[in-house]
Amino acid sequence: MTTQAKFWKPRPAPYWRDLRAWSLLIPALAAMLGAVAYSVQGVAVTQGGVLPATWVNTAVRWGAVLLGIGCEGGTLAACIEIARKKRDGDANMLTLFGRPVSKDGLGILISYTATVIARMLALHPAQSIGAIILLVISSAADAYFLFDEAGDYLSIRDRNVARWETARWWYEEQHNLPAALHALKHDEAITGAADTRQLQAQIAQLSEMVREGNREEERLIGVIKQLTAERDALAAQVADGGPETGAHAPLSDTLQRTLAYYREHPGTSYAQAARDLACSRTTIRTHVDRLAAAGVIRVNGHGVEALA
Repeated sequence: MTTQAKFWKPRPAPYWRDLRAWSLLIPALAAMLGAVAYSVQGVAVTQGGVLPATWVNTAVRWGAVLLGIGCEGGTLAACIEIARKKRDGDANMLTLFGRPVSKDGLGILISYTATVIARMLALHPAQSIGAIILLVISSAADAYFLFDEAGDYLSIRDRNVARWETARWWYEEQHNLPAALHALKHDEAITGAADTRQLQAQIAQLSEMVREGNREEERLIGVIKQLTAERDALAAQVADGGPETGAHAPLSDTLQRTLAYYREHPGTSYAQAARDLACSRTTIRTHVDRLAAAGVIRVNGHGVEALA
């Protein structure tokens, strides 16, 4: 008995415990909170006495910590995610000033710049408005990039699940390891087991329709041949005097000639009539039989006699 092969790759984790998503979301949240903290500090510097001292002290104490976590941890998480995206063929491109630019490469540059600025300002208290603005802009751009990376990953997760299901189907049901590996890395191989069965059913249905069409075509060809044969038979009957349908059936020219001849020469033998009408005795006998069947002549012991 053959043991069922089990797919070795685990199913993608649900959203609520997906470490790849949280590794991007947590640094982005930290960077955003750090930017907010420095914004509070900026308001305190420019608008002295407006904010409570407790707020200002908390912002100064935790702002740098949160920005450090966000920028440093975000850069690390983004680099890991971009490497995974390159491995899986999920790299993104965007158009900047009319030229295609790597979206992931631009994001890494933004994150690196924000990290450098955060380190520089961490060595000296941010007392000037310009320094605070620069830090807020860079950290906000870094947070946006991290959120964008997290959104990209969550948007492709459903596709990753479809890839996994396809690969498992190829491996467990079809025992095709190359196809399973291909399905894990390429979008064009994504055809789930259910989709494949549906496609196979559609192919079978179309094949049956083709077979039915062929049988119907053969039947129609047979009918056409039959009708053609009947048409040819009727044409031959018309050319040879038509069917023997009684006294009211129209007579062809050859039968009319034979009838007229026997009206003028009753009792003439078949041989003499054949010589006079320039045809064979068989033809005369055939014409006489048809005329007799039509009821216009009578064959008796004295020969052929035309009826009135």
